[in-house]
Amino acid sequence: ASIPAVHKYLADETRGELWYGHADMQTGKRTKTTYGALDAFFPEPEILDYRTMHVVAGSYQLRPEIIESTYYLYHYTDVLGVPVDGRENVR
Repeated sequence: ASIPAVHKYLADETRGELWYGHADMQTGKRTKTTYGALDAFFPEPEILDYRTMHVVAGSYQLRPEIIESTYYLYHYTDVLGVPVDGRENVR
């Protein structure tokens, strides 16, 4: 039931690409055209304004979620061919 509302109110096509903005929790009105690293599995800039493609807030890229996701991908597929222990890449 909520998916049609998300598509109706938050879907935003920019330069032929589909993005989803942020919404006010009370009104449902779009509040920002930014995309954050924690909005999905996209370990890139912390906050990106997708309309201007400008990094609003960049920060430390090595997040524990990335290592955890890599572990689960390897665990269930066994096809990565990369070290599972992310600590050996941290210096």
